[in-house]
Amino acid sequence: MEIKENQIIYNPLFNKFPVGAIEVNSDITISLNWTNKYNIWDTQLIIENDKGEIYRVIDFKDSFTFSIPVVGLYWYCFRFKDLYGIHYLVSDDSLNAYISDSHEYLWQLSIHNQLDKHPHWIKGGIIYQIMVDRFNKGDNIEPKKNIILHKNWDEMPHFLPVGEKILNNDFFGGDLRGIINKLSYLKSLNITVIYLNPIFEAASNHKYDTGNFMKIDRMFGTDEDFIELCDKAREHGIRIILDGVFNHTGDDSLYFNKYNHYPTVGAYNDKKSEFYDWYLFINHPAEYMSWWGISTLPSVNQSSSSYLKYIDGVLKKYLQIGASGYRLDVVDELMNEFVERINKVVKEEDSENIIIGEVWEDASNKVAYSVRKQYFNGKQLDSVMNYVFKEAIISYLKQNNVLGLRNVIRTLINNYPKDILDSLMNILDTHDTMRIINNFATSENLTKVEAANYRLEGSEYKRALKKMKMATILQFTLPGVPSIYYGDEAGVQGFDDPFCRQTFPWDNINIDLYEWYKNLGIIRKEAVFIDGDYEEVIAKENIFAFKRVKYNEEILVVINNSNDQFSMEVKGHDLINNIDLRYLSLPAQVGTIIRL
Repeated sequence: MEIKENQIIYNPLFNKFPVGAIEVNSDITISLNWTNKYNIWDTQLIIENDKGEIYRVIDFKDSFTFSIPVVGLYWYCFRFKDLYGIHYLVSDDSLNAYISDSHEYLWQLSIHNQLDKHPHWIKGGIIYQIMVDRFNKGDNIEPKKNIILHKNWDEMPHFLPVGEKILNNDFFGGDLRGIINKLSYLKSLNITVIYLNPIFEAASNHKYDTGNFMKIDRMFGTDEDFIELCDKAREHGIRIILDGVFNHTGDDSLYFNKYNHYPTVGAYNDKKSEFYDWYLFINHPAEYMSWWGISTLPSVNQSSSSYLKYIDGVLKKYLQIGASGYRLDVVDELMNEFVERINKVVKEEDSENIIIGEVWEDASNKVAYSVRKQYFNGKQLDSVMNYVFKEAIISYLKQNNVLGLRNVIRTLINNYPKDILDSLMNILDTHDTMRIINNFATSENLTKVEAANYRLEGSEYKRALKKMKMATILQFTLPGVPSIYYGDEAGVQGFDDPFCRQTFPWDNINIDLYEWYKNLGIIRKEAVFIDGDYEEVIAKENIFAFKRVKYNEEILVVINNSNDQFSMEVKGHDLINNIDLRYLSLPAQVGTIIRL
């Protein structure tokens, strides 16, 4: 609706203080900017709770300060009267205001508990994700039975089914000792956190089918190896985070024991098993609930007191021997009460321990299985995997969606607590997605065989590499903590699983990319990237620019995703090229970082 006589400007990033999610009982100041207030009266701020019920109505003039004493998710808009009747000021996709006859699109207001146990050490750091079997060989540990051990480290992972199943039983021999031997290499990239994919005993190479939570898989090493890894990593200023897979186990496990590979009486074997109530049987033993219907991954009963108590012990064990926290696999499938229990146990061991959740959407308002999640209530997560940024960055660089990137950043800044925003695990790829550079391949809809043999080369590779470098500039400079998926910095390519899980090419590292990541790691040490504010500068015509600001320090980031040179007046030091600037002339498909 266009009302010519009146223009009202509102955006919570500029007209609300504090910006973002707000601590319970804290003062909130909201203001409106009027370009013409002609014949407007009875302006009200309407706040609804998460059930869509009117929580509070506030008579509003130009600004108002209030507080909310109850933690939760709220929504708000403005209602006013003018010559044309009753109207609402509501949100658009960019969080800007527009006038409407309904109040369907409201701004989000997140109220959270005090984050007094937030691990601030994560801010300003760099995470490095490792799939242990694919990173580096150490002790040449004797292989287990019923596996295939690749003779050549550089072979392609098995990707064709045997019968109707992908067995995931091929291994390359990477282990914890191999990581220990490469800590100096990781230090050269300024890594501060290593996130390990699962290391607990399991039949598969990926280990998401846990066989024994209390035992490190012997192909990866021993408790003593893990202790040494944590100790030596700390000497390099690096902490270790483990993958916690607590929503399901493997069917080939100590607890389920479908194939009688363990000496215990598993839940599958007998209803009298001590583990029977850990699972959700429909018709014992053959029918049971499983993760996404995959029978090899039976779902656990999160209401089982014995299971919950057992997981308490699992969490404590690895924290006590050196881990600094957990990444929670499929956290949206864990009940709120279970996540809060995990948080309590982890924080009781050390309030500095971190809990990161696997969430693929906006975690502040996530609904899963008809239940609103409460990740940021101060009792659950310290951070989440930032798939939202990942998708927005790729969409901008691939489809020229610059406004989409701008709006996603605005939304997360508005919705997330500042401490969590600055701690987000900013990914560009993981073990579940294609390598970042493959997003910019020209070929799509490949068969498995085609994907296995596909390599970006020549002009296609050069184009994709430019896109990748722009993506990593954004990854390292936007709010949050960049997470490098092992081998990206060495030039590893690969489409979806298992091609994104190839081995690290120690004998063929792409030195150009390695130096690129190394330089970004040095730039990352600038104080503004710890918890500096974010300020928009440009988001149009495929140019995206923003500042990170802290006290008197300012960093300008400029991405030119257009096909033309971009120029602007700017005085500062180009940190990418290590040159002083008085005028920026940025070639097409290039980005840079400038200390002002």
